[in-house]
Amino acid sequence: MPSRDAAAAPARVLEFTLDRADALAWEALPSAIRGWRKLAFLLFFAAGGLWPLLLPESWEIDQHQWRILLATTVGVLLQWVLATVAMTLATRRRAARRLPHPVAVRIEDHGDHLALRERGEGRPDRHASVAIEGIVNVVLGARHLFVEAPPEVLILPLAAFADLEDMARTAEMWDRRSRAGDD
Repeated sequence: MPSRDAAAAPARVLEFTLDRADALAWEALPSAIRGWRKLAFLLFFAAGGLWPLLLPESWEIDQHQWRILLATTVGVLLQWVLATVAMTLATRRRAARRLPHPVAVRIEDHGDHLALRERGEGRPDRHASVAIEGIVNVVLGARHLFVEAPPEVLILPLAAFADLEDMARTAEMWDRRSRAGDD
């Protein structure tokens, strides 16, 4: 008869340190813009075409078409640059909020759930449990494995695994196990 401790032992333990660059890898993943942010984004770009309204009233359209076209083009390009800068800063701010300081992470795979333990400077130790059926998305990046199980997002850098193939096998296994509950 197996002991109680043997039954509770995790099948696999992953230990690693996360820093702001790892959080940035998650935040920088492409995602769909929805809701009010999509409306704000579209209005911001539409405003780029409104620059000709700032031109002097004395300009007649026939005589100054090239200037109006140039002003519109410059306006749209300026809006694009401003939007790019704003989105990059927002992404970096979200990453800094997610991980203000490096965090030591331990993830235990118990088959039916993943146990998460985080320990870092300036923050209390955090423990969480992610049920395998609660995983909604497993994303394999070039150097990270991301596991979405709202409200949790597990970020696992390549350093947590033996190699890239090990990371890909783990991603496929967790994805398959999470979908098994959907059948």
